[in-house]
Amino acid sequence: MTARSQRRRLRSSYAPPRLIALSAAVLCAASCVRPARAQAAGKPEPGKAEHWVDFHADHVEVEPESGALGLSGKAVVRVDRFQLSSEALKLSRSARGVHAEGSGRLAFCACAQPVIAFGFQSADLAPPTDVLLGGATLRILGLPVLWSPYLWLRSIDRAGLMPPAIGYRTLEGVVLSTGFHYPHLTSIPGSGSLDVAVAGYSRGGGRLGVRLHDARGSSELVLDYLERFGVEVRSQQASSSAAGRWVAERADWLFGARAREASLELTTVANPLDRAQVGLVRARGSVFGLGVKALSLRGQSVQDAARFGPVAEFSHGAALGRSGQVALSAAFWSSAGAGGARLDGELRGESEVTTRSGPMALNLSSRQRLALASAVYSARTRVASELRARIGAPLLRRYSKWTHQLEPALDAALLLGMDARQGVAAAWESVPNNASQWALLANLDSALGLPNAAAWEARVAAGFTGTRERAVGVLLLRSRMDLALGALSLDARYLPTRQAFDTSLRFAIGSNESVRFAASLDAREGDTRLAYGAWREDFDVPRVSVLTQPGVSAGARLALPWGAGIFSDLGGVLDLSAERVLASFATLRFRHPCRCLSVGVSGATRIGRPGFDAAFDLSVFPR
Repeated sequence: MTARSQRRRLRSSYAPPRLIALSAAVLCAASCVRPARAQAAGKPEPGKAEHWVDFHADHVEVEPESGALGLSGKAVVRVDRFQLSSEALKLSRSARGVHAEGSGRLAFCACAQPVIAFGFQSADLAPPTDVLLGGATLRILGLPVLWSPYLWLRSIDRAGLMPPAIGYRTLEGVVLSTGFHYPHLTSIPGSGSLDVAVAGYSRGGGRLGVRLHDARGSSELVLDYLERFGVEVRSQQASSSAAGRWVAERADWLFGARAREASLELTTVANPLDRAQVGLVRARGSVFGLGVKALSLRGQSVQDAARFGPVAEFSHGAALGRSGQVALSAAFWSSAGAGGARLDGELRGESEVTTRSGPMALNLSSRQRLALASAVYSARTRVASELRARIGAPLLRRYSKWTHQLEPALDAALLLGMDARQGVAAAWESVPNNASQWALLANLDSALGLPNAAAWEARVAAGFTGTRERAVGVLLLRSRMDLALGALSLDARYLPTRQAFDTSLRFAIGSNESVRFAASLDAREGDTRLAYGAWREDFDVPRVSVLTQPGVSAGARLALPWGAGIFSDLGGVLDLSAERVLASFATLRFRHPCRCLSVGVSGATRIGRPGFDAAFDLSVFPR
């Protein structure tokens, strides 16, 4: 029987095999797309699944005895995002699903001229995810590149090899890498995976990375060796129960000098401390947690002991009438390390009350903290008390399409600090030394906004701050603007009488698939701790830029789409004070319009790694 311009569906009923043994070499590749949910027809038999294979052809011939179908004249067979095309194919049922006999081409998309395709002599379709080709030929832009007797293509929801990658690094030489992808056996496809990546260096050594990702978080372990060993651990996991219990862990740790040298990311090696903590938390009105905590200087050798020990935490919050709130917390950590045993503790209390009388609003807040550090031969006690009062007149005016809020206010703050020390205690935790300080500031807050469109807010404060011995003038400025195109933020502190300033500027425009630009400028000169005390949002002094001393740093990032699926991304971070480059990077990537292929080249430099690092990667079905 023949027919023209027909479209049919062939149902396959099969039991997925546990193991497929091949006598010849098999290439198993995990693609990077999540398959659509397969369609089932009828009620499958126990142990079997039913799926549909879509096809159409100019001519269809049916063999009544075997049930096979003969397709000819622009025959196309689709399984998930795999598309087989041929001038003549014979389809029949097999143990794996559907067997296709005849030469043709397999592509990952419906494009007429795909960049990457595979020629084949036969194909076994195991819906909804797998395709096994016989006599496969890899073709790039239509040209044959590689032949294999068998080729096994798999989805990201099935286990398989990850695409190989090649790169060059100044220290390591040529880098070749590949890996194995294993999805979780969960009820939700694509909800988690285990990836094992292996890389080898032409100058000796290599790299092994294991990454576990699921709905609870992600964990990554990297082992690197080049004359020395380095270990990198990054993890953040949390799970909860209906009874209000949480198990959470977080780790950011580098072991060994090679770890700081091997990482290509500036932010990874710039952190001063390694941290890890695992805890069991119970939340029922109050929060109580028990766990284990470790802390060490960044990138210490594996044999160097870090501080390690149990930790206990408690916190409770409640309302104060209709206009206030109070919060209490406590934490204790007993640890042991190279310097002997030590006990650290911290008690915090915070309260806030806001009252209104006509157009005036009065806000009173109080923060108290007691920090203890006790070692065998030393002890340290730090006490900080903060009292703040703010009285203002918030004025709001609504226009036809936008609103404007203006609030003149007067702020008063008193900060009392005491730092008592006996002997010398190692400062594993960076707790600011809060001396007694006061501040009196006149503020002007302004906010302007359009509903769901744009917003601008600014705060200008001027006044005096100081200690019992002296007082200095201070000028504070904070502004943020959010538009449909991007955002701009500025945070500045200036002490005119001491010629000290601290400025942070952030600017970003653009969105995905368009020109994107982001820039930052951080500058600090002189001692601005008094300005922090006059205007801050917690007890801790915020870190400014990536510099550990006064200076100026700048960073920028520019992403450009060039059309035809070509994108570029470049940027860097500069230490303007020392006139040196802290980090730089550049990436050029091609992505096929139907998103079936992504090819990219990249290069980067960073302080602490001599020379230039480059990489090339190719992804089929990129995420």
